[in-house]
Amino acid sequence: MSKRLLHKTIVSLALAPIALSACAGPKSDYPSFVLPSAEDNAGRVSMRFPSVSVPEPADNSAPDATPVELDARLTTIRVQASNAGQLFESRLEGARQSIAAASDAPTDSDRWAKAQVEYADLASHHSTGRLALAELDLIASRARLADASEEDIQAIAQLQTSLATALDEQARILAAFNADLER
Repeated sequence: MSKRLLHKTIVSLALAPIALSACAGPKSDYPSFVLPSAEDNAGRVSMRFPSVSVPEPADNSAPDATPVELDARLTTIRVQASNAGQLFESRLEGARQSIAAASDAPTDSDRWAKAQVEYADLASHHSTGRLALAELDLIASRARLADASEEDIQAIAQLQTSLATALDEQARILAAFNADLER
């Protein structure tokens, strides 16, 4: 190792604590890398940002839903997924036309921008359906852990299957559109 490189390395190592101390100041706007105290969540590593508030994780220890609550929640999820699917379908043809029109357009053209917006709109509705499926998966897990009735588990599984099938078809369409838009 050359003397010059060795000198730079030593200087860098010597200055590192000074540079990092700027992050640990209690009144600064820099993030703090201070280790959590005993009052903080045990075992949870965190970084404190003075001007950013982060919500605490949700308490998942809530009691299991009653059959009436479960039916209501499944109905809500079914409606959310259905609405997202209908919005996806209603915008599909317009997106297909925009993406076809943009296939030979330059990336800085209005046709290209319109196709990107149409694609993002479809992806947004698809994501809404995916969120409903994720919530349904959580409900299914909790129902199994709570030894719910076989009838409830079957109802959840049936809704999961139908929703997953529809979302897989949407994902296939989005992948094809994305392939058409790639440059």
